[in-house]
Amino acid sequence: MEELQLLPDMHGYTTQVLLTNLDSASEQWAWRLRGTLRKHNVRAECYPTTTRLKKQLQYANRRQISWVAILGEEERLAQVITLKNMRTGTQQQLPVDRLIQELS
Repeated sequence: MEELQLLPDMHGYTTQVLLTNLDSASEQWAWRLRGTLRKHNVRAECYPTTTRLKKQLQYANRRQISWVAILGEEERLAQVITLKNMRTGTQQQLPVDRLIQELS
């Protein structure tokens, strides 16, 4: 996607958290969540297309994004977000308000 220039030029902008895009329902949730996070001054980015989680994690690593918010079907049903620390590999499930606290 970077080669095809499908992603915006983010020069000078450091993303704190990448919101995953695993299916159409999680994509909609990700875009809403991105707005909420940005209102709380969290620099959030949504992965622009639906694809495998592994590919999205690789993208976060290449871009040196510290956190990935995994928004899958299980998370959606439980109304939690799995937050993965890309530096340590640890992850935890959090409700949205705790996610904001963790990233602020």
